[in-house]
Amino acid sequence: MIGAGPAGLATSAALARRDVQHRVLERGDAVGHTWAHLYDSLVLHTTKHLSSLPGLPFPASTPRFPRRRDLLDYLARYADTFRLPVETRREVSSATRDASGWIVRTSEGAELRARALVVATGIVANPYEPSIPERKRFRGRVLHSVSYKRPETFTGERVLVVGAGNSAAEISVELARAGAQVTLAVRSGATVVPLEIAGIPIQYFGLALGSLPPSAQRLAAMAVGRVTTLMRGPTVLPPPPAPGGCAKIPLIGLQLADALRAGTITLRGASSDSPASASASMMVGSCRLIP
Repeated sequence: MIGAGPAGLATSAALARRDVQHRVLERGDAVGHTWAHLYDSLVLHTTKHLSSLPGLPFPASTPRFPRRRDLLDYLARYADTFRLPVETRREVSSATRDASGWIVRTSEGAELRARALVVATGIVANPYEPSIPERKRFRGRVLHSVSYKRPETFTGERVLVVGAGNSAAEISVELARAGAQVTLAVRSGATVVPLEIAGIPIQYFGLALGSLPPSAQRLAAMAVGRVTTLMRGPTVLPPPPAPGGCAKIPLIGLQLADALRAGTITLRGASSDSPASASASMMVGSCRLIP
């Protein structure tokens, strides 16, 4: 198995329960390598009850919405509790298949064979960075949201954040609070929902609606939109296009809408006649799936 993040560890525990011999190769120094290198202030949108792995709940002391550090501690505890066969610092360079099974090669030159291979590297391990015309002429910093850690180095700078996924929204708000001049470039739009409604996490509503027919789900989504408007006023962001890609992933939380309404973040869209002013930094975002 390749990867010792949440999916890799959960799969490993399931195999261990069935006494299936296996090994888990993790490129980092510890489990959850990808999560360890995401931005410091990251907080899960799902509650700890929906974020735990099979067989082990989060500790009672963990906040309702776990922080990045809480998740890392939990993943380490999960691997230790079930004594999972994780081998750290084992980066996989290639995986090929022949008549007898899989051949996995690591960066240090080792060659391993297996009848079956599970790839659990996650979407963040290989972030997509789109080609931007005339990028070479831009003299400022360009980085993907995966490479962002904390806002202090951007204080006082003009920063253009491209995209309206959850990571882009959270990073934009954090940058603006730290004193950066933030412009958010949105090509289409986003479906904005609150993190909680009447103290109930939004995901619980999603689970309850999952069994309903599409027409009922659409009516429920419209109702959530009206609730959002009542809570904070119009969302400011334009609505998304037809479902697909990022459009399927709602923007959870109202902090970005509040910042746009307050003017601490400037919005630029595809229909805007005025281009975003030259920035010292450009942050390329991508959809952050709900863990």
